[in-house]
Amino acid sequence: MTDQDAGDSRAQTGAHKPHRMLGVILHEAGLISPPQIEVALREQAQLKHLQLGEILSLHGWLKQETADFFAERWGQLLNQDSDRPLGFYLKEAALLTEAQIQELLKEQWQTRARFGSLAVLKGWIKEPTLKFFIANLRPQHLTHSNYIQVQQSEGHIDTPKPPITQEVLDSDDLSFFQDDTLIIDDFKWID
Repeated sequence: MTDQDAGDSRAQTGAHKPHRMLGVILHEAGLISPPQIEVALREQAQLKHLQLGEILSLHGWLKQETADFFAERWGQLLNQDSDRPLGFYLKEAALLTEAQIQELLKEQWQTRARFGSLAVLKGWIKEPTLKFFIANLRPQHLTHSNYIQVQQSEGHIDTPKPPITQEVLDSDDLSFFQDDTLIIDDFKWID
């Protein structure tokens, strides 16, 4: 990254971290690639009236709202307690729509899968983007399962059930309807 990015370095990552430029943040979030940053910086050197985020948006590599979120709001979020759900921030960053959030919440309720993991599985956000948001806004959640919200009690894990579909009802496999409590000792953990 060059000093040319300083023209659009409104994004700061908080007092506990050094000042970082918008291009670096967007790359770490998995939203743009180094070649895209290079192209945008070369163009910004010629088109000094345009911000880096505007150039990325004009190329269609990033929504303008997403660039604005990281340029204007990201540093503030890192300096405050983030008590809102992950979906709130992904929507504010224009990475998810309200309809997508509602669909994810419904599926999350049915399957107990993690909200962000469902968004990744549906292809709505990339895994590096999810990890970036969690690492910066919810670092205490980094040790949790990436995919399933696990409820543990007295040596048992309650495994989530997928929604009942016609395919499940027509199947000869009755395991779907059997007891879903597994004994932790039955698992062989891979280190």
